[in-house]
Amino acid sequence: RRGLADMSAANPSGAGGLGAPSDLRKDSLTRLREQYAGEINTLISSLINNYLNIISGSVIDINDPREIARLAARQSTMGIEVGTANLITTSESLLKLINEMKHNIIAHDYARIRAQADAHIATCNAVSRETDQKILDLTGDIDMAIEELSESLYVSQERYHSRTS
Repeated sequence: RRGLADMSAANPSGAGGLGAPSDLRKDSLTRLREQYAGEINTLISSLINNYLNIISGSVIDINDPREIARLAARQSTMGIEVGTANLITTSESLLKLINEMKHNIIAHDYARIRAQADAHIATCNAVSRETDQKILDLTGDIDMAIEELSESLYVSQERYHSRTS
């Protein structure tokens, strides 16, 4: 069966789709979907055939004594049992396939969500660095403005004292 090992074979980086080009991941997912669709169609056809075999094996004409005898025969009963066993086996295979598909979808979604989260974190970090730089620039501008105001105040106080003295 396919699984995560097949996914990493399609992605040589082994990163589960995080570092792979999106086209490769899309191709891998498309192939997986096609394989699953084919398996599902095969299993459903088998279910229908087994069900029809069970029905056809159990239908009799009650007016024909030969058919009643044939139904009573072991061969007919065995055919119904075999058809039922095949129906159960095919149903189990279909349930396993659905479960595998669910796990693979979760694995693929996790990688996509993780990649989106990493991209969002990188964007936030870039905005944070930009904001920090702007704060540093503003701090420098404020320091220069305070220094200019201090000098202006000092000069003003000297002028005032020189006029009053």
